[in-house]
Amino acid sequence: MIDVNDIWYKKSIKSKIISFLLLPFSLLFFLISKIRYFLYKKDILKSYISSKFVIVVGNITVGGSGKTPLSIAILKRLRQEGFNPCLLSRGYKANPPFYPYEVKDSDNYEIAGDEPLLIKKESKERVFIAKKRVDGAFLIDSMDDIDVIVMDDGLQHYALHRDFEIVVLDNNRMLGNKLLLPAGPLRESEKRLKSVNAIVVNGNTAKNEDAKYYNMTLEVTSLKTLDGDIANLDKGMEVCALSGIGNPKRFYKTLEDMGFIVKDTINVGDHLVVSKEILEKKSKALPLIMTAKDAVKYKDLNLSNMYVLNVESQVDERFYVNLLKVLNNKV
Repeated sequence: MIDVNDIWYKKSIKSKIISFLLLPFSLLFFLISKIRYFLYKKDILKSYISSKFVIVVGNITVGGSGKTPLSIAILKRLRQEGFNPCLLSRGYKANPPFYPYEVKDSDNYEIAGDEPLLIKKESKERVFIAKKRVDGAFLIDSMDDIDVIVMDDGLQHYALHRDFEIVVLDNNRMLGNKLLLPAGPLRESEKRLKSVNAIVVNGNTAKNEDAKYYNMTLEVTSLKTLDGDIANLDKGMEVCALSGIGNPKRFYKTLEDMGFIVKDTINVGDHLVVSKEILEKKSKALPLIMTAKDAVKYKDLNLSNMYVLNVESQVDERFYVNLLKVLNNKV
């Protein structure tokens, strides 16, 4: 089975040949996305304009880049600055009783979805999920105690007007071979970056002289048991790493940088779930460390020798200065 990451991010002859063969499909994808973008820009297709200030945290590539921790950090900073923010998500894999739906503290990941539940837990802010984000924004507009909507993902969701667009890129992957899907990882062409307000590079290596490029790192804040107790694992230990995120290799690298030896891995797939039987077997053999997004799915299984690595987004201060400048001018 061919790994699409090998096609998109490696420079081998084989990957180039496969990308070349997929180019006709990428051309079709380009035409459809370009026409759709044009129709919204020319107001032929209408965008709903919310009464709240709308911030989009998204990307133009497929796969994990660090949008969720950045969204959490933005929510926390907005609260510190005196705003009343909320988060709006599509709620991928969520199954609420109705849409739009406000996530409750008592919800599990099957109802709320893993990312919305994690964001609510970490940010302590209100989180809404809606298959059609316009429906969610319309509901939020009726609430006087909210003044900013942070939309996790949705850069290509032009049905909802946005006031500030943020693209997050992974410093190791960046734009890959710079081709559109399926020949490459791009949802939109590289030119789309010219129209966004901020480009945040996850990995602290943004060297572009353009002022709208900003560095971001994910700093480890704690390693805990799933019950919330501080974990006492010695550095140099062999561990099993569980990662149900879009870019699991970054998580493995983080564990290795901490001094752990990643002896075994469980590649679940983004937003997917592994069975209790597999977890039990793996955690009996080695300490099992997972991401915070995964932990919301397994915290009630009452299995021992399982741990969660918590991280926090650290972004250039000038990013917040520019965001707040635009926000304050609008509000």
